[in-house]
Amino acid sequence: MSNNIKHETDYSHDWTVEPNGGVTEVDSKHTPIIPEVGRSVDIENTGRGELTIQYQWGAPFMAGGWKVAKSHVVQRGETYHLQRPDNAFYHQRIVVINNGASRGFCTIYYH
Repeated sequence: MSNNIKHETDYSHDWTVEPNGGVTEVDSKHTPIIPEVGRSVDIENTGRGELTIQYQWGAPFMAGGWKVAKSHVVQRGETYHLQRPDNAFYHQRIVVINNGASRGFCTIYYH
């Protein structure tokens, strides 16, 4: 799928991210028996400051906590396509982190 191209089967959700390192989980998948691949998303930063979007994964039983598979800083007004990793994971999530001192806003487009 090309960047920023929306299809009728996509859906979106608006999110608020609290300031000063606030973290908002915008997607998660937990399959403790058989690992699965996740999904890709587009993030549109509609706020005043920069946000960081991360694709995180966890080992079986969450041994060792969350680890970052991909990370990208999304500037004000930017739309970015976060491609899912090719790996299958037992636990995975996508989080948005607010790097600024004011409340952040974004729209996530799910594929």
